[in-house]
Amino acid sequence: MPIWTLEPVDLTSEHWSTSTHKGTAIVRAADERRARSVATTAFIIAADVTLSSNTLFTPWAQPEHVACSRLEGSEFPESGPEEVLDPPQYE
Repeated sequence: MPIWTLEPVDLTSEHWSTSTHKGTAIVRAADERRARSVATTAFIIAADVTLSSNTLFTPWAQPEHVACSRLEGSEFPESGPEEVLDPPQYE
């Protein structure tokens, strides 16, 4: 299964308040869509919202906030389930 690098693009966005992790993530997943989904599931948290605020969505699913690219030749094994490989506390 391919290995993906998800790299934050804009950490100033208020959408990051919905994520426990705000750095690069390495994910094993079938495709980019699944890699973003795995990261979302691993890192999502509820954010405080007021009636006057915008609706917040996980940044991991938004290409304008997180770049995603296939990682070739990494030290991470391609065999195994879809999961966050780095940071290691999310294994």
